[in-house]
Amino acid sequence: MADAAFSRLLDRKFRFPTGPVRPDLAGSYGIGRRRDWDPAAVERRFAEQVGLFINGVLRRASPVLRDRVIRERLSANYPTHQKGKSGGARWIKLPLSAGLRRKTGKSQKSVRMTVTSPGTTASKFRGVFTLSSKAGGGDAFYLGIHEASGRFQFARVTAEEYARLIDEIRTGVARIAAQFGGRVA
Repeated sequence: MADAAFSRLLDRKFRFPTGPVRPDLAGSYGIGRRRDWDPAAVERRFAEQVGLFINGVLRRASPVLRDRVIRERLSANYPTHQKGKSGGARWIKLPLSAGLRRKTGKSQKSVRMTVTSPGTTASKFRGVFTLSSKAGGGDAFYLGIHEASGRFQFARVTAEEYARLIDEIRTGVARIAAQFGGRVA
């Protein structure tokens, strides 16, 4: 029961729908002069450029987000014990901001970032792209407990990266719209 709640905590999705794309806008188009002024061809080129741009941004962001989570939250290389002057040793508890220590590497291996665009192929464009971020499960079942206590902070890191991605995508789509003589509100 608790594992299901923790897995929901560690499953973050970022969806960026590009809007409804008409079926006649899907597919490839010719380069002939006659089609240069065709409104449907212009809309199709615009939709394809927006789709390719968003897909590229999300595919570049996926490994960057994974590396940030591992570097900031799963690589606390601090000592666990400290020797005293009298020869004894004491355990050092890290603050929550320090993240988790790397001991076995199971938690780092469990961080997964995937980009999907269902139905999109080289000849057919669909307007929904998804960046899915997951951590934990399997051997690293304990990450849900660390997320709930505030030590892992997976939701905070992914929310910051998703906000940055949304800004980058809005700026890029506005730039593409300006090339076609439009503007984004």
